[in-house]
Parts: sequence; structure tokens; C-alpha cells
Amino acid sequence: MAQSKSILKTAKGDRVITIFIAETDYDKFENDILFAKSVVAERYAQSPELFPVAMSDHFKFNGHVAKSEKTGMRLRLLRIGGIDYRIYPHFMMSYMRGKTADVQTVLFLSRWAPFWALAECFGRNPMYWYRCHKSLSAKSLVGTTVQKDTPIPKDLIGDEHHTKILGKKAYVQRPSLKVASLVQK
Repeated sequence: MAQSKSILKTAKGDRVITIFIAETDYDKFENDILFAKSVVAERYAQSPELFPVAMSDHFKFNGHVAKSEKTGMRLRLLRIGGIDYRIYPHFMMSYMRGKTADVQTVLFLSRWAPFWALAECFGRNPMYWYRCHKSLSAKSLVGTTVQKDTPIPKDLIGDEHHTKILGKKAYVQRPSLKVASLVQK
């Protein structure tokens, strides 16, 4: 599915491109521009829907973001159509909170355990685990990338509001804005 949003209207928070790159190769990706260009070109050839529409015209690297104090990593900047995008490696959590491999077990347990207990068992502090947990829902469904051959359900709703009408639970679906009562069994 091709992206249709205008480059000029892209929000600053959307200026992140996450690509697959092995953790062992990231240091080379960060320091060797020719290797970085080959990786980005290869990922673009595999999945052009992950990149902005203007990527087909031209791209160039535009330096690095400041080194992260949390992880010690620097992200490369990719300039596409006059706009800079940060390139995130797939093995990092959003906002550079940590490596996905380091937090996956704890975030799985966060469904049942309070954050203070997670901090007691796995270190850090409760707010760190709370922020990692909350960052999983920070992305919008509307901005989610869908592969070209992925079947999309016809009843997928991007925005749904639950409320009560005459004491019965109901929801409003967009874009059709139909109100339908839910049958509780």
C-alpha cells in the first residue's frame, strides 16, 4: 500500500524510519556511509512502503542525531525531499528506552505484575518500566505501515468511541459514523 500523505504535512513525530539491521552491524552502519547507503537501498528495494513516497526520487545522509545518554547510540539522519528522518534500528525500543531483547520479558510480565515489583526483580525503577509499557501504545494505528500483500479486514476501524445510549453500551465507528448497540451475552 503506497503512502499518500504529503511530505510537507508530515508531523515531526512521524519522521522516524525503522529498518532491520543486525545489532552487530550497527556500529559499521553508524560509521561507514557506503555501508549505510547499501543497507538503506537494500531495505528500500525490499519494502518501499516503509519509506516516504519521495524516497524514489533521491535520498542522502545528513549526519547524526546527538548521542543518546540512555543507550550511547547515535542515529543517522536520512534527508528525503528536504526533510530529515531518523533511522531507528529494529532492535531498539521507541525513544531509545532500551534494547527490545532486554525489556521483552519484563513487558510481558507487566500485564500481571505491578511496576514496583518489576523494578524489584529486574532493576531500574518503577517509572522506567511504566514508560516502556506506555511507549508500546504511543504509535497510532493510522500511521501503521501495512505490507502490500497483507489482507486488510473490511471491518477494521481506525477510530472507535465507546459510550452508553439509554443505559446500553454502544460504540461509534468512523468514518461511517454509524451507531450500533453491542449485544452482551
